[in-house]
Amino acid sequence: MGDRSWSRLLFGTSDRVRDPAQEHRQGGTAALFWRYAVPGQPHMAAIRDALGAVGVTLPDAYAELRVHAPAPFAGTVFVDAVEIRIPTALDFTAASFHGWVSTIEFLRRLSGDRHGEFLDRLGERLSRSFPTIREANEEYLFLARRP
Repeated sequence: MGDRSWSRLLFGTSDRVRDPAQEHRQGGTAALFWRYAVPGQPHMAAIRDALGAVGVTLPDAYAELRVHAPAPFAGTVFVDAVEIRIPTALDFTAASFHGWVSTIEFLRRLSGDRHGEFLDRLGERLSRSFPTIREANEEYLFLARRP
């Protein structure tokens, strides 16, 4: 488990980071989840357009990108893992979506020194075209039990 991003969790107010295998009692359940926007939504094209306006190309595969491991509990002490996909939706204003996008590290790195200009152009487009946004999402929930 040592090199997986989810394999270390912070519990309580302690500064200690602990291994979840050490924190779960026998018979306990561990849960991991990831949320992804459903591809093809019009407001997501605004991100691609704003990046393009500052000379940055978003990779074609970005909409289908999944950063989680397909079997995140494989090779751990947890067993009987199941994957559940849950359709959800998030509601944003243009400002709150813009604020959320400004925190996405991948986009900050991709746009580099043009990040501020990218955000300016995105903010203008969102305000003009998407004053409110209902973003369809799919959440991946993984459950597993510690024997």
